[in-house]
Amino acid sequence: MVGVSGRAFPGAGPRHGRAVRSGGVFPLPHHTNSPVKALLEVVTHGSTRLCPFGLVTLKVWYTATSYPKKSAPVRKWPKSKGLLFMFQVWKSLLEVYDLNTVAKDIELPGAFILGAGAASSKILGVNAELIPIVQTKSEKKPAVNGSYIAQINPADKGCLLEKYSSKYTDCEFGLLANLYASEGQPGKVIEVKANGRTGELNFVSCLRQILEKHYGEKPVGMGGTFIIQKGKAKIHVMPPEFSACPLNTDEDVNNWLKFFEMKAPLICQPVIVSRDPGFDLRVEHTHCFSHHGEGGHYHQDTSPDSVQYLGYLLPAELLFRIDRPQETHLVGRD
Repeated sequence: MVGVSGRAFPGAGPRHGRAVRSGGVFPLPHHTNSPVKALLEVVTHGSTRLCPFGLVTLKVWYTATSYPKKSAPVRKWPKSKGLLFMFQVWKSLLEVYDLNTVAKDIELPGAFILGAGAASSKILGVNAELIPIVQTKSEKKPAVNGSYIAQINPADKGCLLEKYSSKYTDCEFGLLANLYASEGQPGKVIEVKANGRTGELNFVSCLRQILEKHYGEKPVGMGGTFIIQKGKAKIHVMPPEFSACPLNTDEDVNNWLKFFEMKAPLICQPVIVSRDPGFDLRVEHTHCFSHHGEGGHYHQDTSPDSVQYLGYLLPAELLFRIDRPQETHLVGRD
């Protein structure tokens, strides 16, 4: 289902040859400054348990826009429409999704999409981390794919980060993705700065738990970007081949993955939902890229004394679930 009105989710089109199986749509609460208020509340009350950073500042930031005031939707962030989508394949390891099809089916053609996912091994021939940065196609404009892929370099077994468009022309992904889609217009966002980590939780988990504590049973979704300006981070990249044996525990998954310590600056794309409203979600997922050849799945900074974060986030209006697995587990959701 899609939209606050709860209309039926249309088919994925002839390319997939099937209808996308929707796990449901969940209208998130309308927020104006409330996520900012929730985060500020924790900071001003000095909750180091939920926000274990030495110095944290938050504010509302607004960019100039030429759109007339009457175009701003009532009870929504002015000039900006945020939609949070969770995708997970349950049927086949070779299942392929297309971001253009997704944008069309959610009735947001031309959507600007950020997030974290898996590249299609059917297209690449190997597994790879996908860092999607896509302006999907519309009636007037073709798609612009600025995505990155991080994979294991067959030459030295290190990380190989490449622009997706340097080799491929599609906008496809496989396995799973957590995505934040918006109209890509200027508007209000939340700016978060954090210097020095004093606890065990990573930056994204801190933000998510702050929201969960403030809103309780009411889920709040957010997406956007943050940059690790200084320090280093623990990042993983999937091996090129799937595991030959089942991965039954988090330890099994971690032993299969390839971990690296990567240096700043790292540009990260978090997708967060404060709590699962019953959709069997991965509540946080962050991938990152850089301009020095490193990127992948963000876990944690490894330099707590010197790390610096700067982020810009926006609340979502809808939480949308596609292809909910019939059988589920909690393994590998870090």
